[in-house]
Amino acid sequence: MADNGFGPSPVQKEVRLQVHYAPEIEVEEAYIVTDMGEEQEIACVVDSSPAAEVTWMKDGAGLDESSPDTVLSQDQNRHSLLIVSVSKESVGQYSCTASNSLGEATATADISGDAHPAVILSNNVSDQQHEFNLEWSAESESVIESFEVALRKEGDNDWKLYEVTVKVEGNETN
Repeated sequence: MADNGFGPSPVQKEVRLQVHYAPEIEVEEAYIVTDMGEEQEIACVVDSSPAAEVTWMKDGAGLDESSPDTVLSQDQNRHSLLIVSVSKESVGQYSCTASNSLGEATATADISGDAHPAVILSNNVSDQQHEFNLEWSAESESVIESFEVALRKEGDNDWKLYEVTVKVEGNETN
């Protein structure tokens, strides 16, 4: 409300300001470890004005409503891609790109059947002079069949790679 002291009553005007900006995008989960055959959703939350158009890609190739084994949906500013049944063909890098007249933004999510990175449980120094026991733990939605272990002697520059095959005995994994 404004009043300059002239006239019988102050003048009142409503002003509405609409700020336009390029899309901002955030993926809900960037690294997804899943089991084969499971349903998996990738979701991107998009903020923009004017509203953005969202497109999806897998490993650089475009996806749309006709892509097999996927369902695209939108609920307000949340855009999602549903993989009906994860298979070897559906693991990879997915990206959602939001664009409007002021710009574009892209976010990515990786779907993997791989285990999460291993957590080392053993001490980093051995009690024995010529022996070292390495113990670790890893989480995975799918079966872990082997690990790749890299070792090097103190002072050496080169790492030696070893494949460790997992043995399951009863409920114990060795």
